[in-house]
Amino acid sequence: MTVPTTAATLEVPDGRLHHEVRGRGPLVVLVGAPMDARSFAPLADLLAADHTVLTTDPRGIHRSTLRDTDTDSTPEMRADDLSRLLAHLDAGPATVLGSSGGAVSALALAQAHPEQLRTVIAHEPRCWSCCPTGSSNGPRPRTWSRRTWRAMWRVPGRRSWPTPASP
Repeated sequence: MTVPTTAATLEVPDGRLHHEVRGRGPLVVLVGAPMDARSFAPLADLLAADHTVLTTDPRGIHRSTLRDTDTDSTPEMRADDLSRLLAHLDAGPATVLGSSGGAVSALALAQAHPEQLRTVIAHEPRCWSCCPTGSSNGPRPRTWSRRTWRAMWRVPGRRSWPTPASP
């Protein structure tokens, strides 16, 4: 069952953030990276029965455009984007479910803006601070560059994401 969804964009200093809202009730945010809002649509539809659900395309991914396409995307930048979206919706403290890079963004949001959150659920965050530099997982990256994202999306049959080199 598809729930009626309102899609919109929010202007931010360096681009536009695509986001979708569905349902009514306490606010739940579903966020991933590099996944976009479409990845969470089935779960968002289920939760919308008794929640307001916000999904978004992270900065520079799919429908969230940046003026400078070579801009890096850090967890702190994505957390600021989420904070702006939460302030824009003005729907009270949110429960945030982040998956993969979205989990890292959700944790960065909890550090920077805890007043906007009720609960954070971090599913499979890429926790580079847990891995020593030079471990079998490779060096710890500080940011993912736009060139890295574009290159990964262009590889046919890509099933996993490579570890980027540190800048």
